[in-house]
Amino acid sequence: MTGQEALRELLEGNERFAECRPAAWEHDEQVRRGLIAHVAPIAAVLCCSDGRTAPEIVFDQPLGRMFVTRVPGNIVTSETLAALEFAVCQLGAPLLLVLGHSHCAAVEAAASNSAAVGPLGPVVLRLYSAVQRAQSHPTPDLLTAAIYENVQMSLEAIRIQSLDLRSRIQGGQALLVGAVYDMVSGRVDPKFLPDR
Repeated sequence: MTGQEALRELLEGNERFAECRPAAWEHDEQVRRGLIAHVAPIAAVLCCSDGRTAPEIVFDQPLGRMFVTRVPGNIVTSETLAALEFAVCQLGAPLLLVLGHSHCAAVEAAASNSAAVGPLGPVVLRLYSAVQRAQSHPTPDLLTAAIYENVQMSLEAIRIQSLDLRSRIQGGQALLVGAVYDMVSGRVDPKFLPDR
């Protein structure tokens, strides 16, 4: 499967999810046992820890189809990068997706200039740069713009920080895309972020 084919499959699954007609969650013991011996995800996903944004559900995918790495604010850390490298370079996932989401509390804290204290303080500090980028564009909705900028910054960080992933992306073995999930409509923005 190519990255484009994997992306198409995820978007078709998201359409089923948004229309409340999921199809992927029927499985039995035989399916689970089969996944023990062989796993071949079609996508490696970096997304937020928010429980309302589970990509396996949002994209209506069965067990084993997605290798998901979750961290507040869908930021790139050494740990999340290692997980993505494993999924793409070892398991052969052809699609690498950074998924942001509407109403992200971590980005909202940074956009409202909340003090970076408490358990999410280090994450909020890292999100200030996305807010600053968003402020440079004329927009009535700073939070949404910052959410998109944050996804774009994660895409850039993946390319810069991982020689292995950059090589696979440039060689066409992996497709790197970013998207934003709208929690109200249930849809993932089909207008993926341009690669800058």
